[in-house]
Amino acid sequence: MIQSTPPEGFKACEVTGQVLPADSLVQFQGKWVGPEGKQILLERMQSGEPIEGTGLQRPGFWRRFGCIFLDGLILIIPLLVINVLFGEAKWNPANTGAKSAFVFSRGMLLVGVGELLMFAIGTAYFGILQGYNGQTLGKRSGREKVVRLDGSPIDMKTGILRGAYYQMPGAILAVGELSTIISVFGVCYVLSILWSLTDIICLVADSRMQRALHDRLAGTRVILLPPN
Repeated sequence: MIQSTPPEGFKACEVTGQVLPADSLVQFQGKWVGPEGKQILLERMQSGEPIEGTGLQRPGFWRRFGCIFLDGLILIIPLLVINVLFGEAKWNPANTGAKSAFVFSRGMLLVGVGELLMFAIGTAYFGILQGYNGQTLGKRSGREKVVRLDGSPIDMKTGILRGAYYQMPGAILAVGELSTIISVFGVCYVLSILWSLTDIICLVADSRMQRALHDRLAGTRVILLPPN
């Protein structure tokens, strides 16, 4: 006769179905699993495979885009202030003398300081809020949360790193501006565009987990929280 329930002191792994001593099972992402079951579950989650009961549902593309857009609107305020304070570098082709070159270089330097300050503000905004509870104001409005690949909360260090990677194009531009050399700025400008494009391509191409470049570098992903 096949026994339908495990004997006393034993419990079935909810992933593999193996009957194991109850004290050898652990609760992982809402499921009681043994060592083998935990490894299988972790691999499935890391591959982006949807697993019932884990709560690791990815948000839709337009929801993700909307949250990013809202965060961008919030950061427009400090950006406008920085633009007013630091202005922009302008080159007048009619003035090719040393004075004009000095004014232009000074303008580039000021813009570089502004770019660097904006990078710091953006990194702090995304990093601190994500490191605290995984949510920026934009993500909170869309019920999104930044977590590790296994669904566990990220720490402040990971949040700061993710924020810095996301704001990296601004840092690259700042390096070019601070150099006050047109050729160096040109290279940095191209690199910043390539970084941004790669970030977007990674997000769009990853249909399972929607991990952008900054997610891959920080070891994170974005999940959709339940309505409540």
